[in-house]
Amino acid sequence: METQQERNRRLKQEAIQRQSREIADYVRNQQNQPRQYFDSPPSSPPEVTCPKCQSNQISAGTKGFSVGKAAAGGLLLGGVGLLGGFLGSNKHVRTCVRCGYRW
Repeated sequence: METQQERNRRLKQEAIQRQSREIADYVRNQQNQPRQYFDSPPSSPPEVTCPKCQSNQISAGTKGFSVGKAAAGGLLLGGVGLLGGFLGSNKHVRTCVRCGYRW
């Protein structure tokens, strides 16, 4: 009859051996699998169109200083409020060259 320590030691060894076999099987299976390659060339990104007139003539940029926000901030907070004109200045804006729609 085996003691509790011997039983625990045996169970640990069996678990280590089982994990070693599983790892070896996984590596063997990965080496036997063929590599997957894509047959088709990568697709081009979708064309950006104006949501209003469907034109593809689009100009992109960032917003600049907002005079309206600066005036409102100046009235409410004084000189420091003028810095409010820079709020949202890093926001990207797209403009349709054909109809002038901005989004």
